[in-house]
Amino acid sequence: MVILGAGASYDSAPDFRTGGHDRPPLADELFQPRTAFTSVLERYPACHPIVPYIRNRGKMSLEEKLEQLSAEVHPERPRQLLALRCYIRDIIAAGTGPWLREIHGITSHKTLIDQILGATQEKLFS
Repeated sequence: MVILGAGASYDSAPDFRTGGHDRPPLADELFQPRTAFTSVLERYPACHPIVPYIRNRGKMSLEEKLEQLSAEVHPERPRQLLALRCYIRDIIAAGTGPWLREIHGITSHKTLIDQILGATQEKLFS
């Protein structure tokens, strides 16, 4: 079993340690007021009322805040959270292509898969 955490995409290219705007965002960065993010956010006005809660969540993690919002009894909350999911999907999708082009497709994920396949082959032929 292989488990990748939230920072797996962010740190997917060890040769590119310095931050860049094409680097996939960490969960805590998904709602920063970057131009690329706000232009996507404009497409999902249903989630606008809950964005300030997410941006100003103190020490609470993004996951904890989203869980708290989803537990609230509010007539618009399901629609707001659905729009928020679409926003997150679009941000991640938009960031993947430019990042892969910047790093020329060379990722630590591919190395991990190579290591897993090598380990599997060793066990099969041992």
